[in-house]
Amino acid sequence: MDECQKVELNTTVDGQGGQMVAMHAPQGNGGSDGTGAPPGADAVDITPLAERARAEIWGDLPMGLHLQIGGRMIDGAIRDLYGDLDLGPEGLAILIVLGARHGLLQGDYAKLLYMNATTFGRHVQALVQSGLVRRSVPETDRRAVVLSLTDDGHARLAQVRTRIGEREALVRASLGSEQFDALQTGLAELTAVMAGLREGRAAGT
Repeated sequence: MDECQKVELNTTVDGQGGQMVAMHAPQGNGGSDGTGAPPGADAVDITPLAERARAEIWGDLPMGLHLQIGGRMIDGAIRDLYGDLDLGPEGLAILIVLGARHGLLQGDYAKLLYMNATTFGRHVQALVQSGLVRRSVPETDRRAVVLSLTDDGHARLAQVRTRIGEREALVRASLGSEQFDALQTGLAELTAVMAGLREGRAAGT
């Protein structure tokens, strides 16, 4: 990596009682190094931290455990990075899928996110009460419920996407573009394979 990418660090405690480092993407346009960090900001290069974690923590673990650990870290980072937007991990996920897949039924969105209907409905209700999501009943099927983003929901999603872009830029800088793109593709393929395995088990195959 030719140019160090820098982020401010805060230490938080995850839901399992362990400590983890939450990386904050710098705000504003200050700084001459292209990171957006204001002059004099307390920032560190994330690459040595990643190298230390590889050496000291992760090692030769099963893929599923890597995903579990990463998932806990991501959940903690979401609460830290998006707390001011009043979005937890589930609300964030729902906003993203509603922005990416328009006009689906509530049950279809729940299936996309592999949430059970009751849990999904509870999170949707919170977003509806916050004015971010709208429920509607189509004329063709009065029993169905279609979900869509409100204007406020689109605005909140735009804020989310900006912050996701900042975080992913830091990860891309540390991994390198080729490895980052391969990881993105691989995770999408893994999700599809896991969905197939789950459906196969449900069908008894």
